[in-house]
Amino acid sequence: MNFNKKILLIIALVFIASVGIVAAEDATVDPYTFTIPDDYTIATSDDTTCAMQKDATHAISFATGVSDDIEAAKQNFISQGKTLLKEESMNYNDMDITLQAFSADVDGTTIICL
Repeated sequence: MNFNKKILLIIALVFIASVGIVAAEDATVDPYTFTIPDDYTIATSDDTTCAMQKDATHAISFATGVSDDIEAAKQNFISQGKTLLKEESMNYNDMDITLQAFSADVDGTTIICL
């Protein structure tokens, strides 16, 4: 009987560990919480910003609060030789979102979103 209990305990521990591994990582940028996309890891994060990176050429950053510098950020990327691919403003759950996608390469492989 003790052997069976040990086997059940091991199976339960393996199950709990596997559920933890599969669970997606969340990030919080007050007051919002969102799930990190597959293959991305958090590079830096605090209460107002979160930067995620997939590899050296794919990054996503989020910031909260009123920003008067969205245009300045766009011009900064353009001055670095990046091309604006897409700019979109939207509202989701009372959250104003500005998306800017840039490319530094002709084939569009380097994309940065603000």
